[in-house]
Amino acid sequence: MRSITNPNGMIVEDNFRNELLEDAHRDIEVPHTIFKRNEIHRVVLILGTSRDCSAFREHRESARELAARVSSWSSAQPPERKLWICSGGKEGIMGAASEGADSQGGHALGFGFSLLGRPPNHHQHEQFTHQFSALGLRDYWLFSRAEAIVVFPGGLGTLMELFDALLHMQIGLREKVPVFLFDSAFWRKVIDLDTLVEQGVVSKVEIEQLRFSDDLDEAVNTILK
Repeated sequence: MRSITNPNGMIVEDNFRNELLEDAHRDIEVPHTIFKRNEIHRVVLILGTSRDCSAFREHRESARELAARVSSWSSAQPPERKLWICSGGKEGIMGAASEGADSQGGHALGFGFSLLGRPPNHHQHEQFTHQFSALGLRDYWLFSRAEAIVVFPGGLGTLMELFDALLHMQIGLREKVPVFLFDSAFWRKVIDLDTLVEQGVVSKVEIEQLRFSDDLDEAVNTILK
């Protein structure tokens, strides 16, 4: 790679490349170590807003209860069957998920994004948390061991994570898993799946794992089945 020297004589391009490589190495090695050290094979990924907004206040208890029930069930399971809660580790719905896992003596995985400048929620334990520098590597670790994905109402970040997960399944980077869109009234307004199918840009088979849901028991029973 050709080096570029700035007016102060510093080699900018080489420094930038080295920083990228160091960041990528951390984004691979740290989560790998977390998974290996704790024998984590299966996770339930919980997505949703990080903001203190009406959507969070409406669904905070459901996100907390979902994580608590999954963690309670998992506490009696051997490592290969245990389900770990995973989220971005920030506040809002993610904080409720961490709180639910914590209430049952469990630990939620918190995989956030460092450039946002927001610390993990106070229920998130440091040894189960990593702040990624690259969204692509973050996506890989969020989805790689997901047995189910529960998506509560959220904004651009939640939508990006949802569609990235669906794309991973569409192109075969991972097997299909149930994806619950919790609060069907919200999601039917935000995503018009019928139009996508009618226009031929998506097939019914490609979105067959999507389930609009308002029933927490249904989601929990499907996940633990």
